[in-house]
Amino acid sequence: SVHYYFRSREELASAVVELLSRREMESTLRDVADIDDPVDSLILLVRSVVAHYRNDLEMFRARYVWPQVQAEDFRYDLSHTGPLAGAVIAAVESKLLRGQQEGLVHTDLDAGAIAVLVWNLAFALITRESLLRVTKFPTRYDLDKLTDSFCDMIRRAVRVKVPARLDDARTVA
Repeated sequence: SVHYYFRSREELASAVVELLSRREMESTLRDVADIDDPVDSLILLVRSVVAHYRNDLEMFRARYVWPQVQAEDFRYDLSHTGPLAGAVIAAVESKLLRGQQEGLVHTDLDAGAIAVLVWNLAFALITRESLLRVTKFPTRYDLDKLTDSFCDMIRRAVRVKVPARLDDARTVA
């Protein structure tokens, strides 16, 4: 009966991955909309990716690794999730631009590039976790520690430091 709706296993897999990816993007977009702080919206991207895939690495591999392995022979239809991913990035970029105008975010940063870079690096954390679980390679850095360190680095790199006292304003770069 499955073949009534899908011509092949690949087409079925593509439909399942597309549905789950759309749910992931819609959830992330809602979460970003609920965050007011521009830097926290970047942190949300990282924590959202990690939370979504840390206990479902098979889905992560199906969505992001398997198409790369198959190269030209296997393509997912991402016509619905592509625009949603773009909307997530645009929402975070908008918050960062607002943060730049309000003096909360460094103005010399490209807000869109930062949003894309942070989201892609969040997927790098999951890629690493996926590889470590398969290879059982020993490491002293677990996913939680790396995620926390990455989020701390984002905060320090993106947020403008506000002086504790008005007298300290001269020392803030």
